[in-house]
Amino acid sequence: MLYAYLVILVTLYLIGLVLAKMQTWAPSVYLVCRRWWDYQLVGATVGTAVSVVGLVLVHGVVLVSASGDTVFEQHRVISDRLAQLGTVDLGVALLWWWHPVWHRWFARLGLVALVYHGGFQWTKHYYRRPHETQWQDLGEQHGLDAAMRTALGTWWPLTVSSTYYWTGTIMALALVALAVGSHRLVREGWYALFRAIHGVAAVVFLVVGLVHHWIVAVAFVGAGGLWVANVVARAKKAERGNVLALVPVAEDVVKLQVSYQGSDVAPGQYLPCSFSGSAWKDTWWSHPFSVSRIDPQRLTFYIKARGRLTRQLYEMAGDKEAWPSVQLGQPLGQVWAGLECPVVVLIAEGIGITPWLAVLQAAAASSSPATHSTYVIWTVRNTDLIAPLINETTTAHIDWQIYVTGDYQMESQVESLAIPPSCSLAPPYSHGRPHYPTLMESIRSRHPTQDVAMGLCVHDDSICANLARSKKFSHSQAVWHVYSERFDV
Repeated sequence: MLYAYLVILVTLYLIGLVLAKMQTWAPSVYLVCRRWWDYQLVGATVGTAVSVVGLVLVHGVVLVSASGDTVFEQHRVISDRLAQLGTVDLGVALLWWWHPVWHRWFARLGLVALVYHGGFQWTKHYYRRPHETQWQDLGEQHGLDAAMRTALGTWWPLTVSSTYYWTGTIMALALVALAVGSHRLVREGWYALFRAIHGVAAVVFLVVGLVHHWIVAVAFVGAGGLWVANVVARAKKAERGNVLALVPVAEDVVKLQVSYQGSDVAPGQYLPCSFSGSAWKDTWWSHPFSVSRIDPQRLTFYIKARGRLTRQLYEMAGDKEAWPSVQLGQPLGQVWAGLECPVVVLIAEGIGITPWLAVLQAAAASSSPATHSTYVIWTVRNTDLIAPLINETTTAHIDWQIYVTGDYQMESQVESLAIPPSCSLAPPYSHGRPHYPTLMESIRSRHPTQDVAMGLCVHDDSICANLARSKKFSHSQAVWHVYSERFDV
């Protein structure tokens, strides 16, 4: 065992040396490796690392531990186990749709596992051959190729001969649609089509999977049970807070301040909030809101009135007697880790600026800031939202670039804004939508050798159509780290 550990350590050391030399020898390869490392592994906690290692080992154990009296039986055991693992992987990917990295990797694991399972089922023809012939087809005498050649001419009878086969074929087609429909070319060029394909194919896979085998129902019911247990556990740790302020600051936007005794909220996170006053309803029905400011024993939210609940909050602002109490759940979401970069670029659309206000506050409070340049690119429909939110920031040397898409009177609006002198915001604003590639290229030219942390809280179509290309600004001397917040939070 000690020998194995030494071999692993020496191997990692040699890989590190090779990667260090690649920065000069092969900068493009070095960039790909570093980009993968930064995006997939940097910022992972010990618990996350242990989870990743555990998942890899679970999938590897399936191949190592499979045994049988014949080669056929061994392949059958592997096929069945991978089918179960693939179902669980896709179930986790479905539940973690909000986490791009985990969603993508679990989907890939599930796809690989189910491809093996489907390939084995297609090639063995168990419905019309006795087991002895199957063993010969998959054994050493003929091999897997002989079985595959036999299967090529009988695909239609094979498909309709069994419920397992026709449901499995439909599930395979759904997986193909998911894989092809989520390709970058589809996401960037036809985002609405990508969303439609993803949603329809996922529903088809789930519904047909319930007919295909009972293990699919067990997997998804088990995932649902874990979700229920998680909801109950979080409800027990929830905190009841009082509304300290509920003030409209712009059209359909209200400022909510709530008392909070916890100390575990970090910039970039959001909290599930419930306002019904009923413990039962608050447990099962909450609304996530991004934290805009974190003060001792107080949290600040800026909320856009776009649904029934948020509209009620906006209408309650004028009646203090109607202010509700708030049940605050545990903080969720990825903690912003970009303040270690010398350059920070924060991009927001509309109310999406709210999580970045907390990030700017944390940057101002840092005792040893590593960030030297901060850019904020903000697109808003009208100007009445600008002053209240900019006044929440105290960080000096912020380069604000504001784009107004609605109709407004430029001079009168600019004169009425109370802009902090520490902000380098110079009117007039730009009218229309920003061209993100041009702005990113401008920032890159100013900081050619410095790493950049870019935070996005914009509509999904903006990310896929424009900002998804931002990683291409990376090179061997500087890497762009991209963090994305859920815009609908």
